[in-house]
Amino acid sequence: MAGMEVWMPFNGTEVYARIPDERFMETVKPPEGETVNLNQAVDIALKPVDELGFNKGKRVAVAVRPSLEADALKATLTALLEGLVNRGFPVENIDVYFSQALEVVNPPLNMGVEGFGRLLVHRAESQPFTEAPGGVRLNRMFMEADVKVALGVFEASYLSGYVGAPHAVFPGLTDLEAAANILKEVCQVEPWRVEEKALKTSRDYVKICEEIPVDLALNVIACKGNVYGLFHGKVGEAFSQAWTAYKRLFQKPLTGEPAIVLASAGGSPYDDRLTGLVQTVSNVGSALKEGGSVIAVCECGSWTMDKSSLEYLIEPKPNRSVGRIEDLTARGLALTVDRLRERMDLCLVSVIPNYYVRRGLKVRFSRTLNGALQTTMNRLKVGGIAAVEDGYHVQLKTATHMDSTTGNSLLRQG
Repeated sequence: MAGMEVWMPFNGTEVYARIPDERFMETVKPPEGETVNLNQAVDIALKPVDELGFNKGKRVAVAVRPSLEADALKATLTALLEGLVNRGFPVENIDVYFSQALEVVNPPLNMGVEGFGRLLVHRAESQPFTEAPGGVRLNRMFMEADVKVALGVFEASYLSGYVGAPHAVFPGLTDLEAAANILKEVCQVEPWRVEEKALKTSRDYVKICEEIPVDLALNVIACKGNVYGLFHGKVGEAFSQAWTAYKRLFQKPLTGEPAIVLASAGGSPYDDRLTGLVQTVSNVGSALKEGGSVIAVCECGSWTMDKSSLEYLIEPKPNRSVGRIEDLTARGLALTVDRLRERMDLCLVSVIPNYYVRRGLKVRFSRTLNGALQTTMNRLKVGGIAAVEDGYHVQLKTATHMDSTTGNSLLRQG
């Protein structure tokens, strides 16, 4: 049969579909760029610490925001900690705080940083807190440190638009009440309006960090373990620079509006959980023609870890009290799925049981990509079809709707 054969990552393997020649638009591949030498980049980033002349006997706190880019994050954190030790900070005076992230349930516990003072996984429901600038409550031990560092992977977020180093501190180290209020606020903006979400939230987060103050921020730009940039310095400037660079690397224009987008999350670890699925659909959905369809290729092999989100979708309980950060994660994911369904038709290629797909996610379902494509083409008989091999990272845009917002917009509005 004639047509363009496309292969899409699916966990650790690939699945294929054949797109009719007359409907095929293009295949968008993962970005490629020049990687950075992390040790050199971190050494440059730490120069302000030298210039500030901190007493080496003082306590250093490093707030780290979890990410699916765990390998790149671990490498950066290791280089950072080694750099601090090489500058004379006693190892027992350096504390690492793994913060909370509403999009990522499990913090990266295998970072290999044992022995650096206190190693703390922040819990929004149980930490001792103290009041910080802006009237927010933050982790007391972090606030009591003499030197404060924020580290995060700069990446797209279906809840916050973009996240990075500032988010490691706020909302990463705040309490459950503040996290719940933030979730309510960010869910008011559609998940595909990335820049609008980012401007709505990040400006305040950056301001809080600068008033604390956070002495050094490091934003890592990474994809599949490769580090393409490390933007460091003052919180606002570093976040702004990372924002601009991220969009340059990951935002990809199409020549027209597709009726159908085949989008893989990029394989493991990005397609292990529902968060990867939702981020992928959010990233590619804005390029769709009105009434179009996204076929999401996302194995979700660890779907049982997301049962609370699926059960919330089956039986929403918006007035139920929230006792854990995981409850907020489940609620945020469920609310985002609802918003995505309002905008587009969705078909999922996954191993999630049929019951949870139809009753919870309430989307169409197929065990094979070719089967999903055929049923979708029967629904949408005209219009182009595009394929995206790494929808977790790539932000799909049409050439006429490329967003001009950059990190400089954040600074101007600040």
